Amino acid sequence: MSYYQLRTVQDDVPNAVYTLSPYQGVNADVGTTFEDIWREGGVRVIPTAEDTISVVSTSADDVADTGTGAWVVMFPYIKLAADGKYTDPTPEPDQYLQYELNGLTDVTTDINSDTNVGLIVDRAFIRQVGTGGTNAGDIKIKVGSDVVCTIGAGKGIAEMAMGSIPRADGWKLGVNQIKPNIGTVVNNQIITIELQARENGFAWHTYHSIIVDNFHSAQAHTFDPPLALPGADDVRVQAKTSTGAAQVSVSIDFFIYK
Repeated sequence: MSYYQLRTVQDDVPNAVYTLSPYQGVNADVGTTFEDIWREGGVRVIPTAEDTISVVSTSADDVADTGTGAWVVMFPYIKLAADGKYTDPTPEPDQYLQYELNGLTDVTTDINSDTNVGLIVDRAFIRQVGTGGTNAGDIKIKVGSDVVCTIGAGKGIAEMAMGSIPRADGWKLGVNQIKPNIGTVVNNQIITIELQARENGFAWHTYHSIIVDNFHSAQAHTFDPPLALPGADDVRVQAKTSTGAAQVSVSIDFFIYK
C-alpha cells in the first residue's frame, strides 16, 4: 500500500490521519464459497515468506517496446520486518518497481536489472503501452509461484478490495466506508459480503457483513465513528452466493493513522 496521495480526514481519530482514494475490487464470478474481491478470483494467497517478485502476461502482445499492449508495469511492494509486521520500502512513486513485460514469459528483474524480493503487492498500474493503449492480457504479479496481484485485461490498474499496512513503519489501519455493487441478483439468490482483517500470521476476523438479495439492494455502509483496526496488518473483502454465481465489485475507503 502506498501513501503518496493523501488527504487529512476525521479529526476524531488521533494524530496524523490519512486516506487514499478508495480501493476498488472486482470479482466477475463469485460462487457459493467465500472468495476475495479481485480480478484473479478465488482466495488470494498471502505468502508467509519473502520471495522473488516476477511479472507475466496472458497475452503475447504485452511486450516492451514492440507489443501493441502493455510495455511497463509499476507497483509498490511490502516487505517483512524483523518483528513480523510489514514495512514499505516504496512509499513514493519514484521508488516504485517498474518491470518491462515480455509477453507470456516471466520477467524476474526490473528495469534496472535488479532482482527484487518481497512479500506482498496490493497495487499495480500500467505505465507504458503500445498502440493498443492498455494491457492486452491479464498482468499477473507473483511472489515466488503465488499470484498476489492481477491487472485484468484492458483495465490498466489492479482492482483489489484488499490492502496491507506497514505497521513496522508506524502506520495503523482504519476503514471509513465499504460500498458494494452487484451485477444481477437472480431469483432467491442471497449474496453475503464481509469486511475482514487480521494480524499477520493469525486468524481473519469479520468486522462487518452486508446481505444482498431480491429485497435488499447493495447499500454503502459508512462507519460513524470510523472503524479503527490498530492491530491489523491485512484487510480484505470477501463474498459468496447462496446459489449460482454473481459479479461483485466493492470499494473500500481506507484510512491510516499514527
